[in-house]
Amino acid sequence: MNVENVASSSGCSTAVTVFSIFGIVYTLLKAKSVAQFLYNNYLAKGTKLTVYGAKHGSWAVVTGATDGIGKEYATQLATSGFNIVLISRTQEKLSALAQELETVAKIQTRTIALDYTKANKDSFEKIAEQLKDLPITILINNVGQSHVMPTSFEETTEMEMDNIMHINCFGTLHTTKAVLPIMMEQRRKDKKGPRCLILTMGSFAGLIPSPYLSTYAGSKAFLSNWSASMAEEVKSEGIDVWCYNSYLVVSSMSKIRRPNMTTPTPKAFVREALGSINVQRGGSTPYISQPYPTHAIMSWSLEELLGNVKYFVVNQVAAMHLDIRKRALKKQARIQQSVSAQTST
Repeated sequence: MNVENVASSSGCSTAVTVFSIFGIVYTLLKAKSVAQFLYNNYLAKGTKLTVYGAKHGSWAVVTGATDGIGKEYATQLATSGFNIVLISRTQEKLSALAQELETVAKIQTRTIALDYTKANKDSFEKIAEQLKDLPITILINNVGQSHVMPTSFEETTEMEMDNIMHINCFGTLHTTKAVLPIMMEQRRKDKKGPRCLILTMGSFAGLIPSPYLSTYAGSKAFLSNWSASMAEEVKSEGIDVWCYNSYLVVSSMSKIRRPNMTTPTPKAFVREALGSINVQRGGSTPYISQPYPTHAIMSWSLEELLGNVKYFVVNQVAAMHLDIRKRALKKQARIQQSVSAQTST
């Protein structure tokens, strides 16, 4: 065997060894990812609500509190032993829910009527003043608005665009800005006291591009990054911060009435959300979780398995939203025809 053949054989052997090591490492990393996903999704236990002062006089603030997921957060936190501050637009609904929670859960409530589309600096200064004497340990940033129906950014009205950004971003940031100093002061006065928790509701629309929901998707992507960034800032103060992304949930916003495997009721979603605090389900981005198990599967699959077909996924999302828009426009036309017919008679 000549020197060239020996060198060639040695080079091939080295290349095979390198690729073999790479393959083994890649396989082990994937196996670790799968194992971590399965553990977090089905075995890991979240931080108990008693850590945040349940049944010890602590208060939770819930925005968008009178319907859907927000109402369920308020209800489950109340039955877990928290006093509740309810923030929503309609005082009549707030008063009814407050009375119900006080009767059923034997807790205290306060209500703040606020139309987030009209909220300004003075609004949030008043909220801070109303809350400053309360031992608040939990904030649920649930208030939000989507498009009336899927529509392109070009066709989105300025009013809808402004309302979505004002409610989802401006409103959420300023509510947190009003509550966070209260939490920080409590923690600095008593390091051994209850920890604090801020949960912000995100959306799958913020995980991947969502054509025909572009303004809403952008607002949710912003909230995810803002929340995760703030989480690291306040962690050392004993304040846990998470953004919870959901896929579809039975609600007036989603316009879905019946639950299925991937579309839970608000009660089922919130049960998983409050039962998995500080457990990262779904993807691997720090402080962002998909608490409902089937949503976690979808998120993890997008990140780990579908990296090369995300353009296809975005295309399918666009097709789905166009179909929803088509049906919504037909319904709108039928209603207009019916009104016209009644007017003419």
